[in-house]
Amino acid sequence: MKKKFGRVIHLGIVVEDIHAAVEIYEKNFGITPWEISEHAEFFKDKIVNGQIGIDFASAIYRCDGYELELISPIGPSVYKDWLEEHGPGLHHVKFETEESYRDVLSMAKEISG
Repeated sequence: MKKKFGRVIHLGIVVEDIHAAVEIYEKNFGITPWEISEHAEFFKDKIVNGQIGIDFASAIYRCDGYELELISPIGPSVYKDWLEEHGPGLHHVKFETEESYRDVLSMAKEISG
C-alpha cells in the first residue's frame, strides 16, 4: 500500500497570550525568530465552522521545512471556543502528503462517515 502521509510539517498550538508564549519558547527552547501577526482583517468575512469571522493573533516559526504556529484568540472564534473547552495545547497537525488537499479531504470524509 502506498504511504499516504509523511512527516509532520506544521503544528498549531492554541495559547492564551501570544507574546508570553513566544517568550517561553524563545527562553526555554531557543526557538526564534517568530513572525507575529493579527489576522482579524483578513478573516473578518470568512466562514469558519459555520461562524463568520475569526479573530486571532499568531506567531509562526519556520525552520527546515516545518512550521510551529502559536495561536491566541483575541475575540470570538473557533480558537476561543477551543481554549475555553480544552485549555491551551495542540489544536492541529499538518502532514506532508503526495495527495492533493481535496483528495485528503475526501479520504477524511470517507473515514468519518
